[in-house]
Amino acid sequence: MPVCTLSDRALIVVTGSERVSFLNGLLTNSLAPTAHGAAVYACLLTPQGKFLFDFFVRADGERLLLEVDAARRADCLRRLSLYKLRADVSLAGEDSYSVIAGFDTPMPDFGFADPRHPQMGWRGWVAKDQASLTTEPADAYHRHRITLGVPDGGSDLVPERSILLEFNLDSLNAIDFQKGCYIGQELTARTKYRAVLKRRAQPVRLEGPMPLPGTPILADGKDIGELRSVVPGLALALIRLDADTAQVWTADGATVTRL
Repeated sequence: MPVCTLSDRALIVVTGSERVSFLNGLLTNSLAPTAHGAAVYACLLTPQGKFLFDFFVRADGERLLLEVDAARRADCLRRLSLYKLRADVSLAGEDSYSVIAGFDTPMPDFGFADPRHPQMGWRGWVAKDQASLTTEPADAYHRHRITLGVPDGGSDLVPERSILLEFNLDSLNAIDFQKGCYIGQELTARTKYRAVLKRRAQPVRLEGPMPLPGTPILADGKDIGELRSVVPGLALALIRLDADTAQVWTADGATVTRL
């Protein structure tokens, strides 16, 4: 019953009277559930509809906390600040919390249900000085999410290149297709309603030597996709929808099969 520390995630705090309307105009999902204590999963896109950042957003009193990829938090703050203009909004990094995730274990009082998938379990932002909490490294968490086909914004999607629907984020509660305008909405809606996708992310089993993330997947010498997150024996792969499952798929010496 793992509880894992996600050291590759960090928090941003958003304050000010216009904090909700500010983010609602930028992100792919509605923040309405945060008014009732729920967490929202959403993304920030380029104007061309390509992925930039993914977030978990939750209200904390008179502020919103945003969980984002730790390695790119400074860039995220910079980009959000570009849209602030005269809005009554303040943005800052918040370093007093650790991000943890649990599954197949009871959710603590400070936790919240992961909104992406009913089997993803819960997440929590816990004060770093809470010494009573025992956690494990993130390996078990990543294996769990890959098995469910849930991508990670920091390791699976490529900033300014990836399209959300290729990574199934339309079925993982990251997009509200009924809300008002947001950055990149036009391409996202067009991709949804015109069915123009050529690739989709899916979990695959690996047999043999463990390839690196980004390794091409070949079928009889033809490139049909690439590996994204990789753990021993398992990966999330972006694969062409017309790939022939009757052929043998390989990735740098490993045999690849759909999970």
